[in-house]
Amino acid sequence: MKKLVYILGTSGLVLLLVGSFLAGCAQAVTPAPVPTAAPTDTSASSPGPASALADGPTLMQARCNACHSTALIESARGTAEDWQMLVDRMVDFGAQLSPQEEQVLVQYLAQTYHP
Repeated sequence: MKKLVYILGTSGLVLLLVGSFLAGCAQAVTPAPVPTAAPTDTSASSPGPASALADGPTLMQARCNACHSTALIESARGTAEDWQMLVDRMVDFGAQLSPQEEQVLVQYLAQTYHP
């Protein structure tokens, strides 16, 4: 009887962990939609969504902190190449960044969180 309770308890725990993982993945894969504005037309001339996120700390807060804690990001260190590979991987996982935002974010991370 104790083995049956243990097995059922273990199975329940495994299902709970898998469910939590999948729920977390669903949130990471389906972030809030990002406005699609032509970066050359509006970002430099008028304040809007694209220009509001043009600085590194704001991009990190808006894009990275959607899935990761600030402490996790601040504990990481890397070169510009390292950060570029990491940001590319996050984009593959569903992070929403325009090419211009990606460049600004990688530059900020490399300057701020270097080895």
